[in-house]
Amino acid sequence: IQPFLLNLLKLKVKSPRMVYLALKLTAEVIGAIIADLDAAKFGPILNFVYEILNLYKKQNMGAVSLQRSKDLKDEEEQEKYKNIRALLKLLVAITEREMVDFTAGDSASVDVASATFIGLGLVLPLLSREMLSGFPKLAHQYFDLVCHLAEVYPENVCRLPPELFTPFVETLRFGVGSTDQISVGASLDSLYHIMKTHLVDISKGGQGLGGNMMLQSGESLVSTFMKSIWHTLIYENFSSSSYIEQSSSVLLVMMLASRETFQEIGSAIINGQAMPESRAALENTLNTLSMSITAHADLTRQSRRKFSREFQNFIVSIRGIAKVN
Repeated sequence: IQPFLLNLLKLKVKSPRMVYLALKLTAEVIGAIIADLDAAKFGPILNFVYEILNLYKKQNMGAVSLQRSKDLKDEEEQEKYKNIRALLKLLVAITEREMVDFTAGDSASVDVASATFIGLGLVLPLLSREMLSGFPKLAHQYFDLVCHLAEVYPENVCRLPPELFTPFVETLRFGVGSTDQISVGASLDSLYHIMKTHLVDISKGGQGLGGNMMLQSGESLVSTFMKSIWHTLIYENFSSSSYIEQSSSVLLVMMLASRETFQEIGSAIINGQAMPESRAALENTLNTLSMSITAHADLTRQSRRKFSREFQNFIVSIRGIAKVN
C-alpha cells in the first residue's frame, strides 16, 4: 500500500481532498498496525513516513493563505487544514512506539524521536495563531503531541534548531495565553518538562537550552513565560480554577532557574501597591514563598504536590492584598 499512496500523492498534489484522504489513510493504517510491528518490519514503515513527510513539504501542501480567506471558509482551504490534521495524526501514530531500531546494511539505528521531530519541523512552519485559535481540534491535536514530545524527549526539544524553536515557542505562547483549558494545560506541562531538563543539565555543567534560552525579542524564555503566567495569576480572571495548580510546577522550576526574574516580578507587585501596609504584607508573603521554593527544589512528585498546595494559598493571599488597593 505504501507505493500506491506515494504515487497517489505525487499525482494528486493539486487535489487537497485526495491528499487529505491519502494522509488520513496512512495515519489510520500505521496507527492500527504499529503496536504489532517488530523492528525489522517497522523499518520500511518508518522510511515510508519519511517519504510522505518530505513529499508533503516539497509540494508545500497545507500552506494556507489567511489573507485570501481569513476564516478558511473556502473549500480548498478547509481541505488544506485537514491535511495538517492528518499529518499531526500520523506523527501521533508513530510516537506509539518509544524506540524502534532497524538496519539497512551497516546503517545506524533510527529512532521514533528522530522521525517525529522531522515531522514536527515540517508542521511548525504551516501553523499560525489564527489557525490554532480558529480550529480547536487542530490545537488539541498539536498540543497533545507537543506535550508528549516535551515529556518523553525534552532534550530533543531543547536542541531544536533556532528556525524551528522560534515558531515552537510562539505556539506555546499562544497555548499559555489561550482560554482553552486543554491547550493551556498542555503548554504549561510542556514548559515544565523543558525547563526541568534545562535546569538539570545546567546543574551537571551542560548547556541546557543553550542559545535557545534567548528569544528574538531579546528577553529570555524563562523571563517571558514567568512574567506572563504571574501576570495572569495576579491580575487577570483566568477561566479555570485549576490554573493555579497547573501553573505551580512550571513556575517552581522557572523560579529556581531564574531567582532574579522572580525578584523582579515580586518587586513590581509590591511597588504597585499604594498603602505601606499592603506592601509590607506582600513582601512578607513573597519572602515566605521564596523559602517554599527552596524547600521544594528537588522537584520530586511529592515536593511538587506539596508546593502546589502551598502555592494556591500564596496566590489567593497575594490576589486578595493586591485587589484591596
